[in-house]
Amino acid sequence: MSLSIHLNTPWVLFDRKSSAHLGGFVKLSQASYLPETVRLQFIGTEYAGNECKQVCEHTLDIEGSNKWIIAKDEKDPRLMFTFDLPNHLPGSFQASAYDGGLEYNLVASTQSAKGEIHAVQPIVITRSPVLQPPRLCWGTSSSPLRRWHYEVEAPQVFCLHQTPSLKVRVRSALHRPHFQATLETCLIGIQLFESVRIGKEAVPKSEPLITLTQLLVAPSLSWNSPCEIAIPAEFERLPSADLSTPLQSIQHRLRITLAFCNAQGESDHVNQEFPITVISGEKSKESIRHHREEFGSDSETSSLDSALGVRTFCYSSSSSM
Repeated sequence: MSLSIHLNTPWVLFDRKSSAHLGGFVKLSQASYLPETVRLQFIGTEYAGNECKQVCEHTLDIEGSNKWIIAKDEKDPRLMFTFDLPNHLPGSFQASAYDGGLEYNLVASTQSAKGEIHAVQPIVITRSPVLQPPRLCWGTSSSPLRRWHYEVEAPQVFCLHQTPSLKVRVRSALHRPHFQATLETCLIGIQLFESVRIGKEAVPKSEPLITLTQLLVAPSLSWNSPCEIAIPAEFERLPSADLSTPLQSIQHRLRITLAFCNAQGESDHVNQEFPITVISGEKSKESIRHHREEFGSDSETSSLDSALGVRTFCYSSSSSM
C-alpha cells in the first residue's frame, strides 16, 4: 500500500487576506483496507549553512471513516481535505549561492499493515505585491554653488519578473545661453545592492546586482520631459526576495548618482541611496518546477526520502519518518 498527495495548486499566494488554504486529496494505491485516520503536517524549515531550524508546524488529523471516496473510472480511494494556513508565514526562499533557504512541505502519514507510510509534497509560498507610491526625492547638487536642481522618482517595491522604471528631472540653477546648455551633460548611474546575512552571528555581505548608466545631453530639457529609465528584470543573478528571520536576512538598497559636466570642465554631482523592497511576485510555477527538478521527480508527489533528503534531521520527533 502506498500513499500520495494531490493538491489543487502546489503553491500559495498570500494577499491581504487573513489566511489562505491548501486543498486537495490523499490517495491510497494497492490498498488492502482503508485507514481510519490520516495525519497531515505542514512543516516549514529554515536552513543557513550548517544551521537548521523548524519555523512552523501545523497538524491536521483527518478521520477516514465513511469519508473515503472512489472517483469514477478509478479504483484507488481518495480522502479530501482542506488545510488552513496562517497569513504570517514568510515566503519560500532558496539561494544556493549563499547556502540558505526557507522551504515548506506538506507531509501525509498513516498506518498500513507493514507499519507507517508517508508521502510529501513541496509547497511554495509567495506574497502578492503591496502597492506603494513611488519615492520622490528632490534637492540641489552637492557643490558649494549648487548649480543643479533635481527630482528623482524611484519605486519603493521591485517585483521580480516585472520591469519597474525610474524618472529623473534636472535643470540648471544658472541662466546660460542655449548653445552652452547644449554642451552640458548628466551621467545617470543606477545600482541595486543586495545585503545578505546567513547565520546568527554572520556579518552581512553586500554586492551590486546590477549597474546601469545613461547619458543625458542638454539635461535641463528633462525638467519638462523627464528621463525614464527601465530597470531590467533579467539579471546575471536574480535578486532574492527580501527576508528577515532569525537565521538570515536579505535586504536591498537602490543607489542613484547624477554626475554633471559642462564645456568649461566644471563638474557637480548628486548621490542618493535608499531601501527598496524586492518581492518574488507571482512566478510560483517556476519555483515549483525548480523544486521538482531538485527533488528528481516530475510527478505531483514524491517519496519522503527523495523530497526531504539531507534536511530530514531538521524535523521534530513528532514528524520523524
